[in-house]
Amino acid sequence: MAGTPIKVPGKNTRDSSKSAVLARKIMKRPPGRPLKKKSSKVASQTSKSFTSILRESKVRTLKNIKSRRKMSELEKLPTEILEQIFFGCWNLSLPACSPVIGGKLSSVAVYNKIIIAAFDPLWDKWYGQLLDPSLDLDYSGNSSLQSTILKFRWAKLPMLLQGQDLWVQKYALERPFPLALGMVAFHHGDNLEGIDPKNASSADLLEYDFDKYRNAFQRMNVSYTTGASETMDSTLPGLVEKREQIFDLGIRNYANVARGTEIPHTLLMGPWDEEAVKFLFWLVMGGARIDWLASTSGEAAIIGYKKAVRECRIEVMHLLLYAGVNHKLDEDIFQYSLENADPNRHFMTMLLMIDLPYQDPYPWIIEEIFRFRSSHEHENDNKKVRLIEDFLTVFNV
Repeated sequence: MAGTPIKVPGKNTRDSSKSAVLARKIMKRPPGRPLKKKSSKVASQTSKSFTSILRESKVRTLKNIKSRRKMSELEKLPTEILEQIFFGCWNLSLPACSPVIGGKLSSVAVYNKIIIAAFDPLWDKWYGQLLDPSLDLDYSGNSSLQSTILKFRWAKLPMLLQGQDLWVQKYALERPFPLALGMVAFHHGDNLEGIDPKNASSADLLEYDFDKYRNAFQRMNVSYTTGASETMDSTLPGLVEKREQIFDLGIRNYANVARGTEIPHTLLMGPWDEEAVKFLFWLVMGGARIDWLASTSGEAAIIGYKKAVRECRIEVMHLLLYAGVNHKLDEDIFQYSLENADPNRHFMTMLLMIDLPYQDPYPWIIEEIFRFRSSHEHENDNKKVRLIEDFLTVFNV
């Protein structure tokens, strides 16, 4: 009886015909197991996997988005018609519903139209009008719409100023801009030399205004950074004048945003570079205030105020106080300010910012100051104690 044959894989399976041998010689394959042929489906999947690995990342463009999937009827509309639909419904969430729609509505021209339409009712009330700073300005407007716009990544200060320039060219080119650009404290040795309000852009006017704002704080602090040997008689009148100048810093005669417009949290909490401080200045001095009931801006502002105290950002502290933090000042925040403020940098200015001039400070503020002075007299914190005593002398305490 013959043995049972055992099949050895790969043995005697190679085609030995002359044509097959010639083909193998042309391919120059080494001897061994023959190449296993794959099905067309498996081969296509393998090739796709390799190409996906080797494919370089491409820039996300509108053309690539369109080619990857089937577009809806709304996405197929021309950009001009889609813009008319967008400005007709005024649904600012429309660009976020589709990458294609967002790409078509993401242009500087669309952004400028949004800014002009949202801020036109307010700007039309004040631009070119000589308003009395002692009277309440009319900040009425669509604050919810303006708050939504300020949350977009493209709604930065340069874009808003560009939209304001276009609005002026379109609606207010013949209006003379008032020469009174803002704060009474600006006119202590400053004038409008070097700038023409009629020809200057919104960015130029803001830059001029902001420089005067910072210079005012620098002048307030000069006697306490360089004048350690000054006598009490020479510093007390200066303190009274500085207190009045701080109040004057908040006197404005124009409006940028509607009252109730929410300040972005990134500006309230920091970090603050020069552009961020300038943006916060444009919003707060233009009418933006903190809403303590309908938003979380108040909590963010308190965190930002404490951070500004630690970093001695006196301009940020003043803007946050003016925006509404002064209404929520309590013993804890005041003690935190006294403990963490730098006595060599705007310490007296910080104390003077807490109260309005021509008014006595709140009784609890005096109590906290006495408590702080008594606890730090024996801790070699002589400069803070001396500045606090000067502050108390101003109020005859």
